[in-house]
Amino acid sequence: MGVSLALVFHCASALALILLSAWGLRRQRELKFLRALIALGINPALHGGRRTADVPARFVLRAARAFGVPVAGKPNRTWFSYNDAVVAIEPAPIAQIFLRAQVYLIQFKQPRTIEFHLATSSPVQASELEASFSGKIRVNLIEPGDPHAP
Repeated sequence: MGVSLALVFHCASALALILLSAWGLRRQRELKFLRALIALGINPALHGGRRTADVPARFVLRAARAFGVPVAGKPNRTWFSYNDAVVAIEPAPIAQIFLRAQVYLIQFKQPRTIEFHLATSSPVQASELEASFSGKIRVNLIEPGDPHAP
């Protein structure tokens, strides 16, 4: 009543195939998200003010991962939650900030505040970014020369 070597091999290869497929699909979804943000950043009128429904913390984390920007702080420890309500998000101003202001750090702060640390001056105002998140979160832009800049 032993387990054959062939059965162990087939189970291991099936598990590896499932994990590689999941990884590939995740990368494909991230690339699609990145392409859409870049297209909106280049031409904001492309989608005509189209909004996407998402949780603000998830959207920011996905954008940070897609653009390779480090994130400080955990959303679930700073009054954000992965179970927060889904809101209508306007992605065009967020794409502008990532593409034109060179974001080098995103920091989740309390209460429901996100700080974008920028390497250059911002093409969008903080109020525009707050409006793009349907007013559910506060946005601080830390630009070079700002007294709050590290």
